[in-house]
Order: sequence, then C-alpha cells, then structure tokens
Amino acid sequence: MPVIDSLWTAWGVCDRNVFRMRKIPIVVIIALAAIAGAQERSAKGRHWQLTDSETLWIGRYSNCQYGYYSLLPQGVVAHAEHPPGPHHGFVINLPDVGLKTEVSVYDSDRFLWVNADYNVTEESTLAGISDYHIGLTSRHKQDFKLVERHQTTLRSVSATRFKVQYDTPKGRVVEEEVVALRSGVVYELGLRTPAEDYAADREKLQQMLNGFRFSRLPNGQCWNE
Repeated sequence: MPVIDSLWTAWGVCDRNVFRMRKIPIVVIIALAAIAGAQERSAKGRHWQLTDSETLWIGRYSNCQYGYYSLLPQGVVAHAEHPPGPHHGFVINLPDVGLKTEVSVYDSDRFLWVNADYNVTEESTLAGISDYHIGLTSRHKQDFKLVERHQTTLRSVSATRFKVQYDTPKGRVVEEEVVALRSGVVYELGLRTPAEDYAADREKLQQMLNGFRFSRLPNGQCWNE
C-alpha cells in the first residue's frame, strides 16, 4: 500500500475528509480573488459608463456588431443608446464636446454623429445608397440645396461625401455626411450645424473621420470594450 494511503488508513476516513474540506476554502478564496481581479481590470479597461438614459464613451467608442471603432479626442464624450436599446453608433454634442447630460438629435441643432446599419434599401451600390441618403435628408426641408458631392474614401473603403443646406425656423442649416458601404453594412459619419458655425465645426468632423477605424465583422456574438 502506498505511503499516503497508509496514512489515510491510520488517521481514519473522517480525518481524510476533514483534510479535504480544509483545502476547499483555500481554492474558493483563490478563485474568487481571480474573478474579482478580472472584473476590476475589465472595469478599468473599458471606455464606457452607464447613466440613467445613455451610455457615455470616453477615449474610444467600440461597435463590434458592425465592425468599427472610433478613437475619440481627449475631452470628447460620445453619447450612445442605453442597453438594451439598439447599438448602432453615437452622437457628439457641439460646441461643448465634453457634455455629459443627455444629448438628442431631435432637440439639438448642432452635433456630430456616427452610425452603422445593415443595408435595408433596395439599392446595392454605393451610388444608389448615397442617392437614397441625400433624398432622405431632403424630406420636409425648406429651400433644400445639394451644395457638393464627390467620391472619397473612408479609410481604405470607397465612400461618398456630400454637403447640403436648408432652412429651418432658427435659420440656415448645413449638413455634411460621408457614406460608405462594406460587406452589406452602411456607415455614416456626419455633421449638422448652423451655417454660421460650419467653418469651426467642420474641423471637428474631420477629427472624427481621422479617428474612425474598421474592424472585423463578427461571426456570432461579440462584446464591446
């Protein structure tokens, strides 16, 4: 009989079980400590925080569902949907880019946005999808005018950039937007602002374009940082 078994026999089965039970709390403590450490690292590493109505992103916005992320300049706060709402993109308030109270495109006259969604139009080309977005922007607008439209790239992906103007009760408004199509997903990055603020806000749009990155589209469930 091996020596360790001889010892168990000498001490009795009960003592052997006690020995095992003494080991269990140590293993549990180690496991709990590892879990707590992982959770703490995860909380420190993530770039988002929840409010009562929104998800606020600082430093970096990630959207693994639609295969992209945005590097946010220092001090910029991106406002996104609160779970379990749909997760497509974000809005940045202007001119106070660090605003942490709720931001809504329905209540604001001056903002940046990024959005992604699967192509649900009947169009299958970038040109057709761009026409669709321009038409959508023109709906119910007074004195609508397409000021500029040209082909460009969003990172390495073909895109269309267009600028429009229209009148509102508060004055003339400018919208500038970049639209790209990749693997069935339509990406939009845009600016809406009063005409008098366009020159200053256009620089913020360019910063957002510079910080935009594509990532791999998921094959199944994924998690955002």
